[in-house]
Amino acid sequence: MHRLFGKKHADGAPGPVHHNPGADDTRVMQELQDRLELIEKREAHLQRKVDQELAEALKHKNAGRKNAAMGCLKRKKMVEAELESLFEQRMKLDTQEHTLSALKFSANLQGTEKRATSQIARKIADMGGIDKMQDQKDKTEEVLQDAYEALGVAAQPLANPAMDGMDDDELWAEMEALEKQQVEDDEPEKLAAELARLGGQAGASSSGAAQFAAAPQGQPKMQKKKTRQEQAQEDDERELAELDKLAASMNLEVAMPTPMPMMAAPAMIGVM
Repeated sequence: MHRLFGKKHADGAPGPVHHNPGADDTRVMQELQDRLELIEKREAHLQRKVDQELAEALKHKNAGRKNAAMGCLKRKKMVEAELESLFEQRMKLDTQEHTLSALKFSANLQGTEKRATSQIARKIADMGGIDKMQDQKDKTEEVLQDAYEALGVAAQPLANPAMDGMDDDELWAEMEALEKQQVEDDEPEKLAAELARLGGQAGASSSGAAQFAAAPQGQPKMQKKKTRQEQAQEDDERELAELDKLAASMNLEVAMPTPMPMMAAPAMIGVM
């Protein structure tokens, strides 16, 4: 009685009954197993009685004892009826045992699922919930957008105040003007260098002609060398004549004072 209703308190009220589902399941499963073993033992015993009654009935029939044989057959029928009843009871207990075992297994799975669900909900709560997670996602995307915009601003070229008002076409025209001025400034120096070079070639040609005149004239191999020297002398004389014409044509330009590169510098600065 105490196990069913709990112990009474000092005031006479029954104490609370504490149930342990796991222990109750184990106890019921063990009880079902015990009942099934009892049914199997009873079935074996009754089957032996059926065989025994059948053997006795055959013995009485062969001996001509009809009433005794009929009594054995009636007892045999009664035992067989109990065997059928035990078969149904065993099937019922098997069904209950299987159902209870399946429910116990499902309860274990459900308990695991329930604990996992609680843990998932706790993790989501620790993360602030769905709304907070969405806000964090939006904030991350906004920060990334700002970061890429900042990178784009950092990659833009800086505006130079000194270049304000300058056009590319104007700068290009100024560069061509400077280049033309540089060529004009270098022209006298190039002319002087060309004159010096041609003068040196003329001196070398005169020395070669004198050597050619002093050389013996009777050797056939030297005749071919003389012809080349003469051709070179003629070329030198022609270049000297052209140089004289060039000098005469530029006599005026050479006589005029040419601006020095350092004097042209203010004009260049003015163009810039």
